[in-house]
Amino acid sequence: MATSRPRRSKFSTDSDRLDEAVKQQASALSSLKSQEKDDNTRQDVARKFVNYYFWILIGIAFLIPAYNLGMYALFHDAALLIPFKDAILTYSAVVGPTFGLVIAYYFKTSKNE
Repeated sequence: MATSRPRRSKFSTDSDRLDEAVKQQASALSSLKSQEKDDNTRQDVARKFVNYYFWILIGIAFLIPAYNLGMYALFHDAALLIPFKDAILTYSAVVGPTFGLVIAYYFKTSKNE
């Protein structure tokens, strides 16, 4: 005699479907929250980097002339002076590409919205 499996009622399969739908919605909500958190982090990183970039640039704009004045006043030697244009170009060459990448990283979020 063959043993038969107990039949599942219609309600239990509907309940299973409902549980699966709830799990999918919870997963989607979790993914959405994670994406939102990533976007906020992306914006924070971009803002901080842009702020630091410009603060350092302003620092260079004020400190290089101050250094040059001090060195010339103390030693009267033009060889100790830092050319302002060279300092700005060097800073731009070193930090500029990274600045561009951070800006592109930030606008990636804005474009997706």
